[in-house]
Formats: sequence, C-alpha cells, structure tokens
Amino acid sequence: MGSLQDSKRLLVQLKVLLGDGRTFVHKIRPLYFNDVRRWRRLGRRYLEQVYGEGSAEGQLFSRLTEQAFSFLPMRSGHIDKVEVIEGAEVIVVGSGDDRVSHLNKLEFSNALHILIEAARRLRDEIGSHGKSVAPERVSASEDPIDRKARVEAFLMRCNRELSFKVLKKHISAAAKHKTARQFQHWQASSKDATTQDNATFPLILAMSPQAFHERLSKLNVKGVPAVETR
Repeated sequence: MGSLQDSKRLLVQLKVLLGDGRTFVHKIRPLYFNDVRRWRRLGRRYLEQVYGEGSAEGQLFSRLTEQAFSFLPMRSGHIDKVEVIEGAEVIVVGSGDDRVSHLNKLEFSNALHILIEAARRLRDEIGSHGKSVAPERVSASEDPIDRKARVEAFLMRCNRELSFKVLKKHISAAAKHKTARQFQHWQASSKDATTQDNATFPLILAMSPQAFHERLSKLNVKGVPAVETR
C-alpha cells in the first residue's frame, strides 16, 4: 500500500472521485463521454492501488461501469430526462432523434459502493496507525500529479453544474490573482508557491460549484454571469 502519507493522499483522491461520480447520477447536467472514460480509468487505477493488480474488486468495477455506460456514444450529449427502462432508472442523453444513449443508475450505484468500500479500507488502515485522518487537508508537499488531478476533477464538476465554461484562470481569479503565475507555482508544487498559496488554493478546490460561482460573481470576474437570486 505504501507509506502512511501515500495512503492519506490516496484516500483524498478516492473521496474526490466518489463525489465526482455522484454528480453523474444526481445532477441533471450535460454528460460527456471523455468525463466518463477518465472517471472509469481513475477508478480502476485507485482500486488497483488499494487491492492489488487483477483484484476481484477492480474487475467487478470495470464490468459494472461498462454496463452502466454501455450505451454512451463516442461524442457528447445533453441529458434530456430521467425515466425507467426495464425496471432500472436511467438518464436519457440527447433529445429527439439523438436520444440514443443512457446511463444505468443502478449499475453505476453498485460501482460507487465498491469505491466506498475501498475508501473505508484505507481509512481503517490509516486509523490502525493510531493517527487521526483529515482527508480534507492537503499538505504543501503534495505531489504535483495529485494536485493536477484535483484541479481537473474540480473543473469537471464545475463545468457539469454551472452554465458557463470554467477554466483554470477562474481559479486564479477566485484567489484574487490577476495572472495565473501563483496558481501554476502551486499546482507544480514549486518552491515559488507561497504559504498563502498553499492555504488558499486547496480551500477554493474544496468549494461547491455554486459557492465558487458566487465568489467569482462577487469579485466581478469578466465573463462570469451574475448569480440568479430568488
């Protein structure tokens, strides 16, 4: 499994993956094949790290997610509505003549449970060392690959739930930076990243898409629509 720090880092990533996966079945937003493919690839990789190569858990995860997304085409589509097909709740993608694909929510929910069990196993292992677990906190020495993965997951989540295109420049803007330099230093785990960077950017990435939108709107970031008030 690796060191205690490696296990904590992996637990953070698994929880991000779980949160990202739940948006597929709970949010009526556009669903893109590239997002699905990346999500499946990351899930298999994490399960391999937790259970080892060729594990039964990893094989089951692959089979369930293949069944869940088996009707998705090699293109993007917009979610049209939710309906029941052969007793299983699915999300229909597209509209009219393009309504040719769907996500099987039951199979996907079962796949999520495999990741939940993997996260519990990691949590128990960390707890056996007699130390508390704080997966929300990310150390300043975090691997840049891990940081890049968190950034990509955050952008994917925002772009599914918000009405405008969210880019890396918006993360810099949310930190009140006029350029992307400090964000780039932080993402690369560079020595040029400041203590403030190491505190600010993880907090931004922990925001919900709606809270992130509100922050950008309050800062009057160019191109960001105003938050609708009820």
